[in-house]
Amino acid sequence: MTVLVPLATTDRGTEVDEFTRVLPVSLVNSSFSDFRDHNPDPLSDSRRIRALVTGHGVEKRHFDGSIHSVFDRVCNVMLDDGGLVSIVAPEFANAPRAVKIEISRFASFSSFTEVGQSANCRAGIIRLSGVDKTIDLRNASTWTPIPLNRRTHIDPPTHDSGRRHLQSFVESAHQAEDLKFWQESIGCFISNNFDQLSTTRCAADLRELIGRGPGLTPAGDDFITGFLAAIHLFSGRSEIFHTFLANFKIQIEIWSRKTTDLSAWMLRDATMGWFAEPVLDLCHALGNEEMSDLSRDKLAARVLALGHLSGLATLSGLLSGLDYCRNLRFGTHNSIGFTDQ
Repeated sequence: MTVLVPLATTDRGTEVDEFTRVLPVSLVNSSFSDFRDHNPDPLSDSRRIRALVTGHGVEKRHFDGSIHSVFDRVCNVMLDDGGLVSIVAPEFANAPRAVKIEISRFASFSSFTEVGQSANCRAGIIRLSGVDKTIDLRNASTWTPIPLNRRTHIDPPTHDSGRRHLQSFVESAHQAEDLKFWQESIGCFISNNFDQLSTTRCAADLRELIGRGPGLTPAGDDFITGFLAAIHLFSGRSEIFHTFLANFKIQIEIWSRKTTDLSAWMLRDATMGWFAEPVLDLCHALGNEEMSDLSRDKLAARVLALGHLSGLATLSGLLSGLDYCRNLRFGTHNSIGFTDQ
């Protein structure tokens, strides 16, 4: 996931479930590709595709890059200056560095983009080499989320029924066994005693998770993303969390070399407090004592939908981060330092 967006496509089974509401009966049990094979390309007659929303971190006027990766509903552009832009279908959540465009739910980016294709933006218009299509960013709205450390006025319920209910939600997810197997296979870095670690030891353990596990955004990176979301949620209340993030931001430029290009950007964004909208919404809800468990479950389900394991790993990291922050703030583990590189 875990992408920035979701940078990988969503769960294939989830896609089919959504589509069955509109598919002909004969195609209900067919795959997404089978349906597309029986229908004309919805983009074949469109020369200009309208962008709907751009996330923060997207330069809407001028950039140069090339297509890094292509999926049915996502393509990622690696910029010449080292940045990233993810172009996604409209059903995706708002996210940093993401551009949501207006395309049919049955369209595929593979019909007009390919890896290595140049993508150049001039005056708000993205032009792709080799095809007679452009993406118009000029009238797109800009998604600007409220930072985690500004919106919540009370401590996240790290020990109350809301926190325990979210834990139950994570443990009951159908992907829970897959995530548990992954955790065990890399030596249980995520242990019940994780919240008792000093900041130096915590940073060392998080570093060991980078690039580990399955997925285009490896599950270890998704876990760290959720963990850092919890740190940001507390960062406006104590200097110790602010210092933790500042040190982590410096080291992530070294540590992120161990993972994929897309995941490295996700981790950089997480150190700055940039998260996908479902993650932000859930974090804000954890700081709202008046919100019901059912409402929190709905928000947690949106995070869970970020990918097969990406969403669940993010939720697991968030829960561990909340426990860690509680103990760091009220306990004795207050050393700050990142000595291992």
